[in-house]
Amino acid sequence: MEAFKPHFLRVVTLTAILGFLPGPATAQSCLLFPENSDSPVVRICDSGDQYVFRVDERLREISKTDFQKRMRESLADWLERHHHPAGFDHALRFEVWMSIPEVNPAAAQPRVVVSNGTVSLSFWIDLWSDDWRFNDQEAAVLGTARYPESFGYRPCAVLVQSQPNADPRAVITALEKSGATGVRIDGGGWYKATTGALEEAKVAAAAGKSYGEVIKLAQVNSVMEWIAQRGMAFSFSTIDLQEIADRD
Repeated sequence: MEAFKPHFLRVVTLTAILGFLPGPATAQSCLLFPENSDSPVVRICDSGDQYVFRVDERLREISKTDFQKRMRESLADWLERHHHPAGFDHALRFEVWMSIPEVNPAAAQPRVVVSNGTVSLSFWIDLWSDDWRFNDQEAAVLGTARYPESFGYRPCAVLVQSQPNADPRAVITALEKSGATGVRIDGGGWYKATTGALEEAKVAAAAGKSYGEVIKLAQVNSVMEWIAQRGMAFSFSTIDLQEIADRD
């Protein structure tokens, strides 16, 4: 049997509002997986004043106003918990991507990608839950790369391998001088350390460049996502996150 191969198809329809009173036409844009099926496993629609998520037999409809507000609030909460890293208070674009596992398309879930035009972040959310709080365990820093060309790396973390026979105290000191905190010995000459949000690459580069006598390798913690087909379902923008949060 040939393996399931999802494809992306964006279907745009115009629905006229009929009746005695004239009204404008409404546009509906849908993302379908797979495209050549009479009953697609995944159907995500930007429909009038709401977003409609249908995955297998499950359906969720949410107004655009509510969804966009919740995404802004989730991002504002994440930024506040990370002491407001520079650059994410204006000119924000939100993209909602669907990730569809090839072996189980019914497990499709969205990723929310946020960009300020220079740096991007991505966050996984559980479509069927009401808890859409962004957390570091399901987040990634994309930097200047674009999703899904890159899956990025975990925020606030670096991985370090020491030189053979390096004194652990010297390694920890080197990492702390490079801007890391909370250094943990992971065994086998490996260490994990915490950084500020969006400072991961800078800390890793500084540690590797300045303390090569005790540090063999310093790197960000790259994210690996499941084998899947991916497509952008819809997007929206906000100009000033704080202004809109205050208004809400």
